[in-house]
Amino acid sequence: MRALAHGAQPLIESLMQTKTTWPSRVVLLSACLAALPVRAQDQSVPDYSLEDLLKVEVVTASRKSQDLLEVPAAAYVLTHDDIERSGATSLPEALRQVPGVQVARLSSGVWAVSVRGFNDRFSNKLQVLVDGRSVYSPLFAGVLWEGVQVPLADVERIEIIRGPGAAAWGANAVNGVINIITRKTTADRGTMTSIGAGDRGQVMAYARHAFAPAENWSGRLWAQSTRNAISHTPGSVSIDDAATLASAGARIDQTEAGVSRTLNVSVFHSDLDYGLDRPLLVPPYGAAVQAHQDYQGANFTYREERTLTSASDFAMQVSAEHTDLEMSPADEGRNKFSVDAQHSVRWLRNHELVWGGALSYSGDHLTGAYPLDFEGLQVEYSVWSLFAQDEWRLSSLPLTLSYGMRVDRSTLNGSTSVQPNLRALWTLTPGQVVWASLGRAKRLPSRAEYSANIALRVIPPSVASPLPVEASLVARSADQAGDERLDMLEAGYRGEWSNNMFFDATAFIGRYRDLRETRALTPYLAQDPLRYVQPVVADWHGRADVSGAELAFEWKLARDLRTRLSASHLELRADDATLNASEKSIIEGGAPRNQASAQIVWQVASAHELDFTYQHVGALRAYAIDGYNRFDARWAWRVSRDIEVALVGQNIGAGGHTELYPTYLAAPLTEVRNSWYAKLTMKF
Repeated sequence: MRALAHGAQPLIESLMQTKTTWPSRVVLLSACLAALPVRAQDQSVPDYSLEDLLKVEVVTASRKSQDLLEVPAAAYVLTHDDIERSGATSLPEALRQVPGVQVARLSSGVWAVSVRGFNDRFSNKLQVLVDGRSVYSPLFAGVLWEGVQVPLADVERIEIIRGPGAAAWGANAVNGVINIITRKTTADRGTMTSIGAGDRGQVMAYARHAFAPAENWSGRLWAQSTRNAISHTPGSVSIDDAATLASAGARIDQTEAGVSRTLNVSVFHSDLDYGLDRPLLVPPYGAAVQAHQDYQGANFTYREERTLTSASDFAMQVSAEHTDLEMSPADEGRNKFSVDAQHSVRWLRNHELVWGGALSYSGDHLTGAYPLDFEGLQVEYSVWSLFAQDEWRLSSLPLTLSYGMRVDRSTLNGSTSVQPNLRALWTLTPGQVVWASLGRAKRLPSRAEYSANIALRVIPPSVASPLPVEASLVARSADQAGDERLDMLEAGYRGEWSNNMFFDATAFIGRYRDLRETRALTPYLAQDPLRYVQPVVADWHGRADVSGAELAFEWKLARDLRTRLSASHLELRADDATLNASEKSIIEGGAPRNQASAQIVWQVASAHELDFTYQHVGALRAYAIDGYNRFDARWAWRVSRDIEVALVGQNIGAGGHTELYPTYLAAPLTEVRNSWYAKLTMKF
């Protein structure tokens, strides 16, 4: 060992003296250190099995527990180990490696996540759950990821269902469902802390204490905080871009004969600085300005599951949430409450029925200022739902049929949404299946879509118009807002090859109807200041076609070495007759047509881990944003059973790239820069 260390010393010294960037040095140095022998630790190298992957539990697809192999849907699961080995510091980062999912960083603390296109900060066709609790925001019909501060160390797995999931989870689960499932408290004991720091102002801290005062119940207390300035606004010295996030919470699990109960409580606060493109009624009629967002809230979720008989189960979940959002130039206070109940029963030997109902309430108070204000500053509405799904395992054929329907009734616009789904799964061999699905999903209009007045831009005076022209999106009444609809056909294959290969393929085709589209009304002269106003209103008559394919491949090369590959292709074609040229361009070119990723997970020795991740994201033609390639690397050293040190380099070798243009609230383009961080984790 001494000879090896002596031989490596000149190489290490030369690396530290080279002119490469610091992230590159970190990765190269990590590889050298990993090659050094270490004293054997009191632990064994985990023997990863692809058979275990096929048996990973999935509950999101059909609201009941199934093995991944048995799910008749485009399903993907990120396990706790997958998240840890990726080196991600946030939930959106962890989702980058999932096929069919588009992840883009808009600023240091603002993310955009979507499935199969239509990506924006407020991606409105994706349902996101935390332990079954919806974090979908009614304000802009999207997810504010800076408010979803679940510690990655407490995540058991993330289930991603691509395609319509409305039959199980209701309106807004149009293109997919992401369910973030946290670890049971029985999985942890004692105290764990982790601290980290890096360039770009990165600081992160996490602490957890798990306890079990009685045999049938246990709990966990946790707190975390992060700060970073990963992205920046090129050419602007007046705009700060930084994010500070903090959250804390508790979870309690209690079990007894036939009954399990879970209580989750958490609070969060996010403080963001970023830029906004603000229209002005006076020269220069538009400028990039400093914006600040303060977002905080609290929530709780109580869930109870009961075994009624050997063939019958009951589950109920109640959740409540309060949030306060202060963002330039509007403020929102919101209360949400929901109750969800379901009953499952196995009947006629080969049928399993899951049925139930849900009621959700949302009430808000809004204030606004130019260029964004609202009509109806206080709005309350509710959505009630009924759902049923039957799974029929045919006794004469290796075929399982699932058919179900959900009905949602909204008091917001008085609409009733019927969302059916039909799935079939054929078992080819014990480890290989093919499946097909035909489903429909709808999206309810957002609060902003029917009540917001937004000054989009101001056109300076010209020869054609001696006065400035203000283009403004004008609010429509709630009963004029429509429900966007998707009908989609999917088919796929999932299976294990030769005990060391796993392959998953999905193809899909569908049509969107009643998409939101805009049209201009007659301009008019306005005062204070004197200007022309070009009103623009939203209607729901647009149509578009979607098709594509998604692939996932995993190959276990050796006991301690495996690789993962994923790829996706997306085609969106808007209908010229129902959408104007601008909207057509955004739909067709606002998401990358091609994405691919590759990951190598290597257990170098009993105490060393090396992980490499490559990602390619295609160009965004609508915004003239080039595609980019991203390379991340992670080295972890388990110093002892209770101490681990990790070094992570992100976006290595790249100076910076733009990932998306925000279309709802326009902002100057930002660049995501390369970075690195080191983290120390200790258990007591």
